[in-house]
Amino acid sequence: MKQMHKWVVSLFLILIIIMLGGCKKEKRQPLGTIKIGYSAEDILQLPIIEALKRSDAAEEYLVNTVITPTSIAKLSDPSSVNAVLLPLTTAIEVLDKDDGWFIAGKLVNNRVMLYSPLDAAINSVGELDEKRVAISSGDQAHRMLLEALEEADYSVGTDVRLSNLTSEKLLELAEKRDRGVWGDYDAFASSSPELVPYEIRRQVHYIKLGELPSLILVSRKFSQQHPEIVEQFIAALMESYLFVAHNFGAAVGWAKQSLPLDIDSTVVWRMGIMEPNFRAMLKGHINLNLPAHQITNMQRAADFMHEKELIINNVSIPQFIDLSFLRRGEVIFWENRGYEPTLMTPEP
Repeated sequence: MKQMHKWVVSLFLILIIIMLGGCKKEKRQPLGTIKIGYSAEDILQLPIIEALKRSDAAEEYLVNTVITPTSIAKLSDPSSVNAVLLPLTTAIEVLDKDDGWFIAGKLVNNRVMLYSPLDAAINSVGELDEKRVAISSGDQAHRMLLEALEEADYSVGTDVRLSNLTSEKLLELAEKRDRGVWGDYDAFASSSPELVPYEIRRQVHYIKLGELPSLILVSRKFSQQHPEIVEQFIAALMESYLFVAHNFGAAVGWAKQSLPLDIDSTVVWRMGIMEPNFRAMLKGHINLNLPAHQITNMQRAADFMHEKELIINNVSIPQFIDLSFLRRGEVIFWENRGYEPTLMTPEP
């Protein structure tokens, strides 16, 4: 009797295994491969890049990815990458040289700050009257400071004096240990992540002047040949963002291996907590859209670069923007888990 009972139990287990095996979903084949370049100098990109490499987001959305650091020089070879993640100014330089790219969305927002000594803190641009402010001429912090001064009805040279310093000299100002005096300077403007450690150590006072987006550029030719891969890639990128939001410590730890030697992982923490997408805890909070005010800001950045002869052409930012792949990627992102799509990127 006991022997028969064992046989019955064994047969029952075998039937369960067979049924479960029959219910197992057939693994779907990838649609193809997309080669992705990124800027290792754009610190806030790195957790997303590492999540895309190490999580199963790309596999989940049926794309193979080849991910490598890149540069403007490498982008001159059209076969090197199909999509690239770049800071705004670098992206504008690429678009100035090659109209074979388009802007498919934004990746992260990088901060532009106004720094001042702790014991002589400047709490608003309106407190810069008769002050001397250091800038690196031609960079976007310079441009945003000029716009803020104009809005505050200050005249440069009369009400506020600007002095050009290299980025290295700006760092030297932050290094000064006298909390109330920076020599001849009352403040300076910068977007460099190298200054974040001084914020963390409370060596400087700071206020935010604005934001500069990093952008997702996609090859026009590749998107025409493989539109479905571009859409799935963007959905995978959004899934990677969600992974970072839910596993920020792990993603920052991975990114640490790719950081420049003089940048600590605490810098990524500090910058990341100010990025809304890193704080997202629901799918609907992931937003790679470019709203009108940000496109205006990007155009001002391009115009300023042309004025300072940093680019050759008058780059018209709106002509390079195509958010249709982002909209379709959002639909895929939502439908992948059986949700009704709630799009963050409206129809034009």
